[in-house]
Amino acid sequence: MNSCLSMKRYIHVIVGIICMATLTTLSGCRRWGMCKDETLPVTKQTYSGNQLRLDGFYYGDPGTDYKGVTRYNIFVLYANGVVCFPGCTELSNLEPYVSSLADGVALRSSKSCWGAFQIQDTTLSIGGWQPSNCSYPSVCYSGTIVNDTTFILTKTETRSGDMNGTKETNITYNFRHFTAKPDSTNDYVQ
Repeated sequence: MNSCLSMKRYIHVIVGIICMATLTTLSGCRRWGMCKDETLPVTKQTYSGNQLRLDGFYYGDPGTDYKGVTRYNIFVLYANGVVCFPGCTELSNLEPYVSSLADGVALRSSKSCWGAFQIQDTTLSIGGWQPSNCSYPSVCYSGTIVNDTTFILTKTETRSGDMNGTKETNITYNFRHFTAKPDSTNDYVQ
């Protein structure tokens, strides 16, 4: 009986050491150079066209969050080729939400809030990063411009090391005029 308890204690210690070593390795992967962020999949270019309006923001088809609240994803496009992904909110709260971010401070230090876009004729490409446990995988949304206030994203490509994926989508984004846009200054897209 005594050797059985001793063996159980030994197994618990070994499992504990393995768990601690695993947690230490996972939490320090960036520090040890094991995690590398993907490069931005779209090159920033100054936009001076008239295919899309830039004096406001675009909000996408509604989605439901984990609490059952209907929210709309937001994209803010700038003439310098930068795009901001400030998050999502309820339809009735779009303007106050974007206005609350107007100084850009809350977004500036978050890599997943920034990216770049390009327009070729009626094709729109938007690139950015997605947060993850170790690094920032890149994401590229592409689609078609319907008119200067509407675009439809039809494809999402994600790159993360050897794990790449493409997903067909059909998400319509509509324009809302709004002058209090967040500042496009950030630490990631220059």
